[in-house]
Amino acid sequence: MKLIRHVSFVDCPGHDILMATMLNGAAVMDAALLLVAANETCPQPQTSEHLAAVEIMKLEHIIILQNKVDLIKEAQALEHQRSIAAFVKGTHILHIASLHFRLTPVRALCRSFIYTYVSGTVAESSPIVPISAQLKYNIDAVNEYIVKRIPIPVRDFTSDPRLIVIRSFDVNKPGAEVDELKGGVAGGSILSGVLRLGMEVEIRPGIVTKDSTGRNRCQPIYSRIVTLLAESNQLQFAVPGGLIGVGTKIDPTLCRADRLVGQVLGAVGKLPQIFTGKSPPPPTQSFVVRTQSDDGTCAQSWKSVCSYSAGCWASKRRTRSRPRWRSSSRASSS
Repeated sequence: MKLIRHVSFVDCPGHDILMATMLNGAAVMDAALLLVAANETCPQPQTSEHLAAVEIMKLEHIIILQNKVDLIKEAQALEHQRSIAAFVKGTHILHIASLHFRLTPVRALCRSFIYTYVSGTVAESSPIVPISAQLKYNIDAVNEYIVKRIPIPVRDFTSDPRLIVIRSFDVNKPGAEVDELKGGVAGGSILSGVLRLGMEVEIRPGIVTKDSTGRNRCQPIYSRIVTLLAESNQLQFAVPGGLIGVGTKIDPTLCRADRLVGQVLGAVGKLPQIFTGKSPPPPTQSFVVRTQSDDGTCAQSWKSVCSYSAGCWASKRRTRSRPRWRSSSRASSS
């Protein structure tokens, strides 16, 4: 067997309340696998929203997977496939207007994009592959489509390194001795540049607090790379493409439960400026967003939509809760 390509997958949650979480993962993706259950009507609300998110993130390479075909008859599968084709062409999208959206910025943004789908979607010419994940039916066809239809993007190895954090966690086990403790781990995908073992790095915006006047203060986190991992493979350096785990000397409590999700890791002094205030900079200025909202949803979403950036913004509203990261879905080739 010959290795043709190494592909990293991020599993996006399907539930619509986790749309912001999905957008954060989508910021590092090169292509999308849109999963549609064959035993349910198409489109489901979350399918419409995910397709809108794909449009927002400007992803051009999409493969539609019609899953669970083993649960229905052949005639039903063919009819369902026709409904998927009609859906991605935009002919069945108008009913979305009747769905109930919480008008946070990300959901309002998704809804505005859904309304534009009447004339067609970004997935209009995408292949529809019937599969059964449980029985592993047609998985070889999916692999073939990934290799042949999704090109390897041009990577930037010369610019300053910049990694979008889509996961962060504490790898220490409960009850570990002090001398056995390890620093926090940040997981994500490198957008540009090369990260190397021993490199001094910083994470922005870092720790966001309030001063005595109620204004936000952002304190970047400085550390050093002690390990680089691609799955279980130890690396001496990491390049753009695929998912990378960056082991650091950061206090593990700062990385626990995805607390660094949406932030940017890079070389010291090479990351964009941090913006603070009630609203982000003008649209003509590129920026990375660090937002905080009353319900947590707005925060994650704006971070995600704008995470290609060149700066960071922190709002003045305090977050009460934060949606948990549950993976994300898509193919990023390296």
